[in-house]
Amino acid sequence: GKGRRRCSSTTAEASPGVPLGDVWDIGIVAPVARERTGYPTQKPEALLARLVESLTLPGDWVVDPYVGSGTTLAVCARLGRRATGIDSNPAAIELTKQRLVQLDTCASHEQVIAGPAVRRPARASSGASKRVA
Repeated sequence: GKGRRRCSSTTAEASPGVPLGDVWDIGIVAPVARERTGYPTQKPEALLARLVESLTLPGDWVVDPYVGSGTTLAVCARLGRRATGIDSNPAAIELTKQRLVQLDTCASHEQVIAGPAVRRPARASSGASKRVA
């Protein structure tokens, strides 16, 4: 019915462990935090660590096609995952490289790739403007 949560399992069999909640209590990157890089879209390392640990195993490859400040690659290095980061912004590439050099862990499997900025030709407007987020 409306407004009711359904069970995610269709069997009566008990699942191991405690189910994850639907809200993660992960704070923002504080202005004085050690992990802060100043990059405008930086995500907290705790958020990326939770995602990486939930979705990969040690030794797996992770691809971050919009590397930004390199948080995903830094987290992967600490968690024993190999990672490739791609970005068209030279400043993001440089920041990520610096961040990986400063890690205390061995970041030998991380790759940072600078891709050319891709510009798409403007399409003819049909009068109504659309914006996709």
